[in-house]
Amino acid sequence: MDAVRTRVARAALGLAVAVAGVVALGGSASAAPTTPTVCATSAVTNQVFTVNGNTYTPTQQEMLGFPATGGDTVTVTFSLATACTVSLVSYSSTTPGFNLDQTLFQSQSITQNAGGTYTLTVVLPSGGAGAGCSPNQHDNSNGGGANQSPGPYDPSGCGLPSGNGKSTDNNSSKPCAGCVGNADAKNPPGQYPNGSDPNAGYECDRNQGVGQTNPAHSGCSGPGFWQLDFVTGMPITNFNTQGTYDGAGRLINYANSA
Repeated sequence: MDAVRTRVARAALGLAVAVAGVVALGGSASAAPTTPTVCATSAVTNQVFTVNGNTYTPTQQEMLGFPATGGDTVTVTFSLATACTVSLVSYSSTTPGFNLDQTLFQSQSITQNAGGTYTLTVVLPSGGAGAGCSPNQHDNSNGGGANQSPGPYDPSGCGLPSGNGKSTDNNSSKPCAGCVGNADAKNPPGQYPNGSDPNAGYECDRNQGVGQTNPAHSGCSGPGFWQLDFVTGMPITNFNTQGTYDGAGRLINYANSA
């Protein structure tokens, strides 16, 4: 009987040690930071972009000739050497090349510790209607009231994944941008001239939801010019008031439809 008790006691002790080891291991693992963490651009390594099924690795951060057009989905994978907040951002514009009045179209950000491989995805803005969206449902030709036509808020990128002010990968179950109702083509006079004005309550503004596309509103209209930024830190929503990424965390250069 004493021998049985001894074996039982040893088994219980072994189980307790094993459980204690699991708890210690779990306790030693550090969770991802919960607030934005600024880091040097050198902390972001092994960046590879994917667009239209093709991969593109920047040479010395230069993105000249990036094989993308408006409406494309762009994904970047990368590693981190230190804890960092990293963002992939797309902007729309009425003119080619960089300008201060371009507006944020979609963005996705993460804050993670060093190690591991991470992925961010955005859609580039494009003019016109996309799959699953009929431009006829947004006819604003009657004009009057909030239906001024044409205007900066005419449908653009209609049918693309709905952003809802967040990333595209967590909105796959929602109707596409501008595919619900007939409000997408409305151009309220009080919201002019475009998303660069001081208010933040309508399309292409910095508010979450209608500002960054939702099922009732696509992006702002224009010839389909776009800019892509991959940066450390959080996205800039207004270049006129917040400055630019140049020299402040920009990981790529010249990724636009100029």
